[in-house]
Amino acid sequence: MSFTLLQLVLHRLLQNERRKLLWLGLHTGILLLLTWAWGWWLLLPRPSLDELVGLFGIAIGMSVYSLIRTKSNEV
Repeated sequence: MSFTLLQLVLHRLLQNERRKLLWLGLHTGILLLLTWAWGWWLLLPRPSLDELVGLFGIAIGMSVYSLIRTKSNEV
């Protein structure tokens, strides 16, 4: 009985670690995307506002999608 309880606890801990790694990877990717967009805006000829809004929209959309997907997996 205690062996299966230990397995359950370890499984839960590993799920939490995977979720933390997912969030860390997602936020790192978004930060890199935003940094790239900012550097692109500073170094190259000025892109249109529509292009910048599109890049930021993609980053925000990815965050919202990941949050919804993570919340739906918890249920």
